[in-house]
Amino acid sequence: MLQRVQTIYLALAFICIILLLNFPIFSISSTINEVLTVSEFNAYGFQSATVESESTPFYLLYIFMALFSLTGLLLYKKRNKQLKAVRLGLIVHVLVAIGFLAFSLFGKTTLLNKLSETGIDNMELKFGFGLGYYLLFISIAFLLLAVRGIRADEKLVKSLDRLR
Repeated sequence: MLQRVQTIYLALAFICIILLLNFPIFSISSTINEVLTVSEFNAYGFQSATVESESTPFYLLYIFMALFSLTGLLLYKKRNKQLKAVRLGLIVHVLVAIGFLAFSLFGKTTLLNKLSETGIDNMELKFGFGLGYYLLFISIAFLLLAVRGIRADEKLVKSLDRLR
């Protein structure tokens, strides 16, 4: 099991997703009348020191994504099922990454529009990507490498079957 390179890639992808539970995806700093407020978007929703908000259970999504990598790790004897599980996990990872990317592109204007309706002047928003944002894309790269390794193993087994 450990001698196969895709096992290492799947384990690294699993670790990256577990680390997402601890690191923020985005940080939003707002300056209102020279008062700085920093909010972070992590696995438990938006966390701010000054404003209490409802927490969104994104940690369930992260655990769901980690289960695909773990399933791929445990199905090392059944390469076809392993490949299907890892591909499905890769699709979920890409959809989540597209969602976070869309939020980072369109979220600032939406927040500014909502805050301009409240009548607050002199507001400035700054978006910053946290370590979790980059970990998400690193885990996608590890999953792609794992798919490549599983396909190479399957190709090798089929070529050996032809020689018999």
